[in-house]
Order: sequence, then C-alpha cells, then structure tokens
Amino acid sequence: MLDDAEDTAREHPFITASTAATTGILISDEVDESNYTRANQFVESSYVAIRRDAATGSGQHVQALAVLLNQSEPDSFGRWMQSHYATIFDGSGRKGMVERILATRDLES
Repeated sequence: MLDDAEDTAREHPFITASTAATTGILISDEVDESNYTRANQFVESSYVAIRRDAATGSGQHVQALAVLLNQSEPDSFGRWMQSHYATIFDGSGRKGMVERILATRDLES
C-alpha cells in the first residue's frame, strides 16, 4: 500500500504553488520546504479523497500525505488523522490543512 501512496505523491500533477513564507507558520524540522509545498498542492487537488481516507483512518491518499510530510509510520498517521478529524477538518476547507496537521502534531511532541 505504501508503494501506491508514494506513486500517488510522485505522479500527481501540480500546477499551483505555495510558499512557507506566506503561511505565517514555521515548517516542521521533519518537513522540508519542497515537500511542504507539494503537501499543500496535494491537499488542494485531493482534499475530498484525503478527507474520506482520514474518516476511515487509512487509504492511499492519507498515506501519500504521510510520505510528503515525512511521517515514519504512514499507517499510524492515517489512524492519527482519524482521531484528530475534527481539528484537521475544522470547516476551513483545504486552506491551512497542512498547517493544522503540523501544529497539532507539534503540540503532541
């Protein structure tokens, strides 16, 4: 399943860009700027599928996001997203979702 997630993360076409400088939040030490940008682009284009996978706690879209966010255990990342669903999907939609994930993960560290 991880191979599918890595393929999804690698092959997904991105046409928009986002920079860390405009977010007002520091990128995690675990996530470099390139992957941060790719994660935001992936969320922008795959939000509905990510939300569906997060609700069930698994799936190739949350695993692909885990790869982009350099999470060491993509399977447990899906379960983590499921248990933090209300925080991650707080009604704000796509915008700021990666920042909400990173901020929530940092609070737990």
